[in-house]
Amino acid sequence: MRDGVQLLKFGKEKQFRTTAYFQHRVPDPSQFALTSSLKAEVENLVRRSRNEQTRQVNRANALRALAMQIDEPKRREQELLFIPNVALRSESQMEREAVSAVRRAWLENQVRRSKKSAASLQHAVYGDQAIVAYLTEGGGHLVDSPKSMLGFSLLPHARVVLVRIATYVLEHIRLSAVQQLRSEVRSALIGRPVRFRSSLGDAGEIQALEILREAATAAGFDQVEFLEEPAAAAMGYHAIQEKPKRCLVVDVGGGTTDIAMANVGGRRPHPEILGSWGQPVGGRTWIWHSVWQPSCRCSAKVSRAFQSTYFQPRRG
Repeated sequence: MRDGVQLLKFGKEKQFRTTAYFQHRVPDPSQFALTSSLKAEVENLVRRSRNEQTRQVNRANALRALAMQIDEPKRREQELLFIPNVALRSESQMEREAVSAVRRAWLENQVRRSKKSAASLQHAVYGDQAIVAYLTEGGGHLVDSPKSMLGFSLLPHARVVLVRIATYVLEHIRLSAVQQLRSEVRSALIGRPVRFRSSLGDAGEIQALEILREAATAAGFDQVEFLEEPAAAAMGYHAIQEKPKRCLVVDVGGGTTDIAMANVGGRRPHPEILGSWGQPVGGRTWIWHSVWQPSCRCSAKVSRAFQSTYFQPRRG
């Protein structure tokens, strides 16, 4: 706001969890059953297999008959060697193969339908309700911290889904601001990491900002600017400080860690950012690098020590 920083609330929370849940489950093969239409497919495959086998047998017999008409024994034997032997299958074998083919096609179709429904944001759940829905349903897709994915190489379909998720989140924030501030909100200052997680280098940084800008425009913002996240966190801290002070702001997010030095509080309308730094490591990646990897190395050392102590190789 013009006269300072005003914090929004989302229900009882001070922030909106950027999590999305899609009710997409992996098809259960045990649910496969031969309906009347699937039985018709099986019968059609068996009939085709039977006809193909008959055709191969007739062709092989015709070639053998031609070969037997050759008077020279050596040449006749050579021609007979080149004629393939047809592996005869029984009706039950053909039926088993047909059922397997129909079952495989059914599973592939179920996967396609499930993925198609997962891509539809009409039935998606967002925020804290996404966590509840995921735990309640016991399956599906839970997309947590989608912003940490924006800097990576994305297939067109994945890019569309991420843009739509970001659009919904930003639209929800904009409408909440309209309701609480009681004024039209058409400009956005969006927080961004100092360095995005990326597999594309500088191109990933550009791509991430493009996706956020596209989503913000679709969410109803006419003017979009970006602010490094530790600076945004400093603004929130500044709003609740009566006395001026210098502080170090550490923002450990889902995929990045950002730090800023700032002067906050007092009568100044906004915090003074003295400097900011960032690394594309945070959340799960921070836990992996600082906790799990050392634990794994320690466990490996203990395991090797245990083996060398109690399982000495025999000599001689």
